[in-house]
Amino acid sequence: MDIVRELKTAKGLYVDCPDCQEPIALSRATVFDATKKLPSEAADALETERSALRTELGEVKRERLDLSSRAFKGAATGRVGKRLEMIGASLPGLPVKARDCRALSDPIDYLAFEGASQGEVHAVHFIEVKSANARLSELQRAIKSAVEGGAVSLVVADHRLCLD
Repeated sequence: MDIVRELKTAKGLYVDCPDCQEPIALSRATVFDATKKLPSEAADALETERSALRTELGEVKRERLDLSSRAFKGAATGRVGKRLEMIGASLPGLPVKARDCRALSDPIDYLAFEGASQGEVHAVHFIEVKSANARLSELQRAIKSAVEGGAVSLVVADHRLCLD
């Protein structure tokens, strides 16, 4: 007697329905030997699952390509942005003369001493160069807040005090 027939005729055996997860009597379930030709109901269900998996795999591949493309573009844009920051003081649009700027690079691009090129300073400006829709980072926003709140000072450090 084969195992499939034994399972179908056994009393008191239950399995969880793959659709609703409720227990059903094994005698009411479609039971088959998967090493032989599948019944049409099982073959159809298997093909449906395979089709859904192919669709999902295609979506995952498209998402992965999109993420990879966005990551590459973001990295490339960031590198170009860093290079432009280095020469930004010589580009049009800076609110002060390029000769009055000193490059800091990080976290703020420039410190400008307005009028320094003529030997006097009228104002000091923190300058962050941004393009397109770029926003200030959290640290840059904190610096902006400190400057706007007047928490700025000039500290003269005496290095000889550190050597004693």
